[in-house]
Amino acid sequence: MRTLIWRFYHDLKAYRADPPARRQSELRARFDHIFRRRAGFVTLDRPEIPLHTNGSERDIRLHVTKRKISGGTRSVD
Repeated sequence: MRTLIWRFYHDLKAYRADPPARRQSELRARFDHIFRRRAGFVTLDRPEIPLHTNGSERDIRLHVTKRKISGGTRSVD
């Protein structure tokens, strides 16, 4: 699976440099073939992972801002 993904990635980079129209449909078909596979495990076939991490970043933003303002995690000594 990893090899399929990396080959696809390299082909996408080549397509980006020189995008012939017929190649687009081939790449779409390969994408579907790779990423619509079913593993037979519910957790892999239907992951509950968000497509972005904005929620996680938003949760820690206040702590990071406070740390920057206060000068980090320095002690009194």
